[in-house]
Parts: sequence; structure tokens; C-alpha cells
Amino acid sequence: MDNIKEGWFTETCTLWPGQAMSLQVEEILYKKKSKFQDVMVFKSKTYGNVLVLDGVIQCTERDEFSYQEMIANLPICSHPSPQKVLIIGGGDGGVLREVVKHPLVESVVQCEIDEDVINVSKKYLPGMAEGFFSPKLTLHVGDGFEFMKQNQDAFDIIITDSSDPVGPAESLFKESYYQLMKTALREGGILCCQGECQWLHLELIKEMRTFCKTLFPVVEYAYCTIPTYPSGQIGFMLCSKNTETNFWEPVKELSKDEVESMNLKYYNSGVHRASFILPEFARKVYCCSSRLIPTHRGARPSKPSVGVRLFNWSPAAPGGSGATGTLSAFHTSGECAPRLCHSMQLLVVLAALMGVLFSVRAAAVLPAEDRSNFHTNRELSKERKELILKLVSGLLDGAADSNMLPGEPSPALLDLEEPLESRLEERAVYNRLSLPQRDRKAPCKNFFWKTFTSC
Repeated sequence: MDNIKEGWFTETCTLWPGQAMSLQVEEILYKKKSKFQDVMVFKSKTYGNVLVLDGVIQCTERDEFSYQEMIANLPICSHPSPQKVLIIGGGDGGVLREVVKHPLVESVVQCEIDEDVINVSKKYLPGMAEGFFSPKLTLHVGDGFEFMKQNQDAFDIIITDSSDPVGPAESLFKESYYQLMKTALREGGILCCQGECQWLHLELIKEMRTFCKTLFPVVEYAYCTIPTYPSGQIGFMLCSKNTETNFWEPVKELSKDEVESMNLKYYNSGVHRASFILPEFARKVYCCSSRLIPTHRGARPSKPSVGVRLFNWSPAAPGGSGATGTLSAFHTSGECAPRLCHSMQLLVVLAALMGVLFSVRAAAVLPAEDRSNFHTNRELSKERKELILKLVSGLLDGAADSNMLPGEPSPALLDLEEPLESRLEERAVYNRLSLPQRDRKAPCKNFFWKTFTSC
């Protein structure tokens, strides 16, 4: 009982040097060495009964639900038809309890190598071990490696609830184990494994992600919080054989009534989505191309796309009206590019719309026969330029000529000897269009309102 001193259990390990986790002990309920490991259960002052294997906390009655619910529901809610599920490890029964809650799950096989853990959990952790009494369960006490070798292409979901990578459990974090799980999965199958802590094992997580990407087309990392695990956090490595899998968006979105009927205390569809958003320090190490935030619902997340949607004004085809056209959208994207803020997107859209309105206004003052060529013929002839200047001048001076635009003020004669450039410049500066006489003293007053509403 070296872990318990002066009424406190203290967890230390080489995997998290320089730190420890302590719980106050009220009573030691069970302590015995099995064929594989030291097994202990004690009653704590604030966290209920606690299961400890080889000196490391596996679960407590107070906070176990966060880990169990996440490692079970993340893969199941990401699969369209999770009929057959395999659980490796999980002798306390918590993962099994969550898996059998799903109506789409028809059968569950659990492989646990240490039968003592199962028996102890049934006695001292009855709230977790209730899944062992489900009719969906087939319990296999033995080595999960050997079981998967004999059952290939057999499961829709494989969940590995392992201890930390120390001793025999270290093999469960190797590429060979993931390769074996891949062969045991059906086409489109999904696996979810305990993925350690970002605060302590970031390089291990990165290494796992690297070899998983060589085996599976879709690989993601999620995490949850749990007070009694090292640094209060634990992660999950999720892989899919289906290229269309989007872990960020659950296929099965649980309603409020379903969450309540399943007695879920941590998992819901919002937590599902949020669990894949990594803090910046972890994102940079884990994968330089990981997204900062999820895409819109239904979008594919495996290749990040960052950009802004712009609008492009396309003039009407020749023969049509120059004042009509289409607004087409296109999307610019870039790998690992910085995301444009919403205000920039709004400015771009407003600028594009202003250009469209001015184009419509300019086309509207042309004779009907010239409107179809307004956008296609950018280089106007000298005669057309003179016509535009006459029209603008007429709007400014209020002269009348029914031959030009019936019902509208027509242009007065201009001094055609005046250089064209100076008249264009004058028109650009004093383009008051159809403003009333009282507003001409202030050329900018109500300019935009009059321009847009007069279109």
C-alpha cells in the first residue's frame, strides 16, 4: 500500500513526471494481485468508489461518465449503421453500458483479458457493470489480439478502452495494432481508441496520427475533460475506412429526449462537434493543416478550406438588356491559409454590389439599341462618349429634348471643342445626375440615395 499514506491515495507515474493526483481514502474495499496486474478498489471521500490498476486510477463513480460516454458515442454516432460492435478492454463495464443503449446496435462482443477486473467491477462498481447483463453482449475473456486475428471483416465499430502505454498496454498504441483493427473492420468501419492527454503526450499523439493516416483515409482526434485523469483531460483517436466519414458532424444527432432517455450526463451532439476543436498549442503540433473551427454542417473536414465567397457580375448575352445580368458566386480556398474575418467578407460583398448598381445606372441612360453592347464593348467610340456626356449634361442642366429619352430631361448642346478628358473629369466630380436644383449647391448631398433609388 505504498500509494496510500496518511489517508490519501497518491497516483504517480513516469508518464507524467513531476506531478501527482491524490484522493482522500475512507476505506479500502479490495486489494489483490491478479494474473496480470495489481487490482485495488477504495472508497474515496468525494469521488465514490475508485478502481486502481497497477497504481493508476482507471475510473471513479463521480466522473467516469464523461470518458465512457465519449469513447462510445463519438464512433457510434458517426456511423450510419453501427450494428456490430467490438470492445477491447473496458473490464469495468462503463463503455459497454453506453454502447448497448443504442437501438441500432444489434450485438456487442467484449474482449477483456483480466476476468478479476470484471468480477470486481460487478461487485464494487455496479452502476458501470450493468452492461454485462445486456442480452446484446457476447463476453470473451482472453486476448483481444488473437480474437481479431480470428475475426476479420466482422465489425462496424471497434472501441479500444485501454490503460496507459506502460507494460503490456504499450502494444495497443503501435501501428501493428491499428493494422489488425483495420482488418477486423467491415467496409466503412470506424474505430475509436483511448488517445492519451494533449498536455502530457503530444508527441505520442502526433506519432499515432501519422501512422494512422497511412492506414485510414479519415483520421481525427477528439478529447474530453475528466478530473481524475492526468491533467484532467483524455483524448480519442478516431479512424474510418469510409472516405466520406465526417467525424465533426454526427450522422446520428441525438434529440433532447434521447439524451434524457439514455441518461447521458456529458455527451450531446454539440459536445460531439466541439470535442474535435483543439487548443492552438496542440493543433500546431498535432497537424499543421488541422482546422481551427469546423466547417458548415455536412461539409467534408479532412481537407481544410479557408476562403471568402465573392460575387461576380456577369452581363447579359448580346441582344439582351445591358441592365440585366447574373450574380455568380465563386469560392477561393487555400491550404492552411488564414481565415478572413466576417467584416472583410461584408466589405467585399458591398463593394461588388455597388459596382453592379453603378453598372445598371450607366446602362439605363443609354439608348435601347446600345444597351446590349454596354458590357461587351468596353471601348466606346467617340460618338458614344459624346452621347453619354450629352445625357449627363442634360440631367444636370434640366434641358428638354424628347428625341433622346421620352419623359426625361434631355441634354443641352455642349461645346464639343472642349477636351473630352476634362468633360469626363467634370462629369465624375459633379455627377449629380437628376438631383433637384436645391441640392446642386452640395454635390455630395444625398448622392448615393438619389443614385440608387433613381435606378
